Amino acid sequence: MLTWEERHRLEERWFPQARARLWARFRQTLASAIHPGARVLDAGCGKGSWFLRPYIGQARLIVGIDVVRPSQHFLDAFVQGTLETLPFPDGVFDVIVCNDVIEHLERPYESMAELARILRPPGEHGEDVGGLLLVRTPSLLAPSTLLTHLSPFGWHRRMKAKLGVAEDDVFPTRFRCNTPRALDACLRACGLRREWLLLADGTFNYFALNRPTYILGLLYSRAMYLPFLRPFRSVMVGAYRKVSS
Repeated sequence: MLTWEERHRLEERWFPQARARLWARFRQTLASAIHPGARVLDAGCGKGSWFLRPYIGQARLIVGIDVVRPSQHFLDAFVQGTLETLPFPDGVFDVIVCNDVIEHLERPYESMAELARILRPPGEHGEDVGGLLLVRTPSLLAPSTLLTHLSPFGWHRRMKAKLGVAEDDVFPTRFRCNTPRALDACLRACGLRREWLLLADGTFNYFALNRPTYILGLLYSRAMYLPFLRPFRSVMVGAYRKVSS
């Protein structure tokens, strides 16, 4: 498998915008939402999402919740539990990030309703909008996602292992809310409105076995930004706000 340095060199040569297309707007929105008094939840955190690490000590509190307790984490606090029954009071968090989680949910509506419940009410700090939910999840219409959806879980786990992902970090996928229309409908029903939603492509990440395959993956992802291929990009990234009751 290629090292991160090798990947970066190939990206610079073949698709310099590969990661920016995936992460730039997500990270910009997150950065604008973090302030010294912010309470942040990493929903489905594992050891803690890497993009929250720069904000440790810059936000009032960064909490993670996951079904499996990691051996270590870098967050301010960790809670073991499910998103369907969150052990937090109403309106306690300013920001919630939910990265690569929705596709695993057995009951996404129940989980998203719980996340909406614990976001702070709109206008509480003199603002016109409420708390922020940032989501990132695979799009079911992408060929790579469909392949995962139709393949046995054991095959999926073996493929992830070749990419350096530990077996206990690979969970069954459901894809019950993984089209733009389904995601919008789910979050709207839970009292959240879309600020923005984009489709990006991260298929190249699955091709990091060696140099030729990674170049192929980068060229594939680059081609996916042709306008007529937009519906088949592999990742949905969006920002949603809690609305007034």
